[in-house]
Amino acid sequence: MRFPTTLTARLSTSAAALIVAAGCDSQRVGDVQQMPREQITFAATAKYPGGAQSSDKLRAVALDAPGDHQFTIYNLSGLPIPQATVWVDESFVRLVDGIGPRAHLTLNYSDLIQAGPGTSDLQQSNEAIDRVELQTADGLYKVDGPGTK
Repeated sequence: MRFPTTLTARLSTSAAALIVAAGCDSQRVGDVQQMPREQITFAATAKYPGGAQSSDKLRAVALDAPGDHQFTIYNLSGLPIPQATVWVDESFVRLVDGIGPRAHLTLNYSDLIQAGPGTSDLQQSNEAIDRVELQTADGLYKVDGPGTK
């Protein structure tokens, strides 16, 4: 059996092992393993930066559909939102490729993993979404809403 030799593979394997060892219940382990390792590794090392700001450059609104366990972020601007980290309630995180101009991105609650060594996702929390923020290379930005469908 060959073991991973690249740093990325080692970090991904370590993060997955940490998540499993941190106390996932036996039914949840399969769900975590289904997520791309990059997202698991990203969430395990993510730290909420704080200090969200409003901006005319990044204008977005979130619409929550709690019955469907998903929410949508709408880019209201004519400019694309570059690769970003979606933060929900300062605790749950997901790295996304970006959102095109006047386009939207829908995420399932289960797509957002608790930042740090946690092992839960937003769906497991059973809490209403209070705040959505987008972190780009330029900083952390407020997203209006969320409204509810």
